[in-house]
Amino acid sequence: MAPTAIKKYSIQLLLLILIIPFVISSCNFEEDKDIEEIVTLLIKKSIEEDMLYSHDSLKTKERLFINGKFVVAVYKEMTPILNNFGLRKHQKEFKVTFEKLQSLKQPKKMNIQIDIPLKDVNIIDLTPELIEEYRKGRVYKYFHFVTTFSRIAIVNNTALVTYGKSSSSRDGTSYLAYLKKENGKWVLFDLKVLSIS
Repeated sequence: MAPTAIKKYSIQLLLLILIIPFVISSCNFEEDKDIEEIVTLLIKKSIEEDMLYSHDSLKTKERLFINGKFVVAVYKEMTPILNNFGLRKHQKEFKVTFEKLQSLKQPKKMNIQIDIPLKDVNIIDLTPELIEEYRKGRVYKYFHFVTTFSRIAIVNNTALVTYGKSSSSRDGTSYLAYLKKENGKWVLFDLKVLSIS
């Protein structure tokens, strides 16, 4: 090979080596941004619908809020879904997204900052110590409910995720959330209850 060809090949290889990590990191950044927006949207919806948070009585809130705050503990490891349910609604629009959701077999840590724009709300991580308190039934001492999320499948402008909201180890609901990205923002398209305990 001629020296100029080697030099040209070396420059192309160097550019490729420099560009690939940038492309990968920008893809991860976009995915993390989408995950952050989806998780925030679903937690906000859960808080707004919570009977204690939406209760009108100031005395009730003073008595049951923790240091004046409604506290939500978030388990930040997204887990693979259980394959015990099918996609019954919106099959045409969400078929490929559901297939991707089923293919995500490894847990993944959320690399996000959750900021809920609601009054008197505090979001905390569900630590191993808090998991133990949860199992003992000491929920209102440290937080009001726990949220958990499956891996989030995003295909084009659709997303699917299962998530749960639980006030105790015997009181919870899990959902399948159908989301669409409209005008650059994720919106909840539909919600299916998967289980109630």
